[in-house]
Amino acid sequence: MQRHLSLYVEKELQHLSIDPFNQRYFSEKKTIRNHMYKYIVKERTSSIDQEELGNKVVMWKSQHPNHNFFFRPFATGDDGEDSKNLLFVHQTDSQSNFLKKYGNVVLMDATYKTMKYMLPLFFLVVKTNNDFQIVASFIIQSESSADIGEPLEVIKQWNPEWKYQNCMTDYDESEIHAIEKVFPGCSVFLCDFHREQAWERWFSKSDNGCRAIKGDVLPCLRRIAHANSERLYQQAVADLCKSNHWKSHTNLQKWFQNKWLNHSEKWVWAFRKNEIKLNIHTNNGIERMNQAFKYDALRMKHHHSLTEMVRRLVEEFLPESFKSMAHQIRVSEGYFNSHKKWT
Repeated sequence: MQRHLSLYVEKELQHLSIDPFNQRYFSEKKTIRNHMYKYIVKERTSSIDQEELGNKVVMWKSQHPNHNFFFRPFATGDDGEDSKNLLFVHQTDSQSNFLKKYGNVVLMDATYKTMKYMLPLFFLVVKTNNDFQIVASFIIQSESSADIGEPLEVIKQWNPEWKYQNCMTDYDESEIHAIEKVFPGCSVFLCDFHREQAWERWFSKSDNGCRAIKGDVLPCLRRIAHANSERLYQQAVADLCKSNHWKSHTNLQKWFQNKWLNHSEKWVWAFRKNEIKLNIHTNNGIERMNQAFKYDALRMKHHHSLTEMVRRLVEEFLPESFKSMAHQIRVSEGYFNSHKKWT
């Protein structure tokens, strides 16, 4: 789509001599993607489907008075303005307890292609003594900072005793801004897996002109990321800046300085708190939850309605995940007690 838009501007609007850096005409991929799925959702989100989900939420609230549900269907005003984006937020009482107990470090990530509509499903996940567990989930219509912040505010209100301190996410500025606004003082760290993925993609993109030096430069960047002290971090940065590849590639300098070094406190190990260093460096735990939901609950089918996807999440996947964890706890406690008795 970005290529088609660029060709249109170059061919049809060439008489305007538009600056190629004018984002009004040459928009970034993320901007284009947001407009595309916002339009598609508006056109395809069935009012019948939303009404059915609303009825389900009423039923679930009646069946599970201790669980938290928030649902607002997509709607526009009479004049087409003042629209309200779709929002669904869910948390069980057990999830709330886990968040209170293990919520010192929370992982947040979105998964896609869970239904026939282009609506992202977000999971908040914590690491327990046994495994990773989902502690809240929400569905939003647009991935703007404001739209991400709204369900986070709802979850915050549901959990007044939650002492939020650290959150790990990927390099998404909308997510980071939303977290920092809703949870002032919360430290946001970037997932190592997504950082590495972003680096690989940047070097592999021919337009950046650094594909040939990827094998030499990436180890230097990793030494910066994995530095366990500020002294080692400064030394690794100095080694990179002295390299011939750095000096001869201005694209590399601009990208790494502006995008990464200026925000080193979010991804360099030396600046992470002890609980982050000891427990979590990546969002792989939440990635496993995403894959488990797609494979086990949705069976890799993307044509589900909004209601059916949420039903499988609320009635099947989350209860089964909790049962599995409870079983693991009983097994580990049984082993510990028998070992203690034997010794």
